[in-house]
Amino acid sequence: MRTKLGAHKAYTFFASAETILPIAFVNHRDLRDPNAAPSYQRLIHRPRLKDIAGYLANGGFFPNAIILNFKKRVRFDLLKPEDDFGITPGEVTLPDTYKSAWIIDGQHRLYGYTELEEEERGSHLPFLAFENISISDETKIFADINSKQKSVSKKIAR
Repeated sequence: MRTKLGAHKAYTFFASAETILPIAFVNHRDLRDPNAAPSYQRLIHRPRLKDIAGYLANGGFFPNAIILNFKKRVRFDLLKPEDDFGITPGEVTLPDTYKSAWIIDGQHRLYGYTELEEEERGSHLPFLAFENISISDETKIFADINSKQKSVSKKIAR
C-alpha cells in the first residue's frame, strides 16, 4: 500500500530478508571518513545478530516493520484508486541495485536472517519504506524511534 506519513510518501509491504539484503545499505557512523554523508546508525553488533537468529530459529518473529528509505524511485502499479483515507493498494517493484534501500531502523532484525541456515530464511518481514527522503529526515526518524521508546521488562510476558 502507498500512503503519506507526515509530508512523505510511504509504502508498506512484506518481503523476505533475502529480497531486501542485496539492495540494502546501512549508513553507519564512521569517523574514518569525514567526507561521508552525515550518518546516524550504530555499527552492526555480530553477537546481537546471533541472538536474533536463535530467536527466529526457535519460532520467534518480529511483527514491527523495518523502516527503509528508497534512494531510487520505485515502480508502483495501482490495483485500486486511492481511498478516502489516502491509502492506495498496489504492487511495488523494488529497485534492483545495491544501496537503493537505506535502512533507517531495524538493521539487526534484517541482518539477523543472515545467521540462519538457508532453509530457515524464507519468512516475510513487514517493511515501511519512504521514497527519497533526506538524510536529516532519516536521522530524525531514527532518533525519534530510538529515543522516545521506553523498554519494557521481560517479566511482562509471563
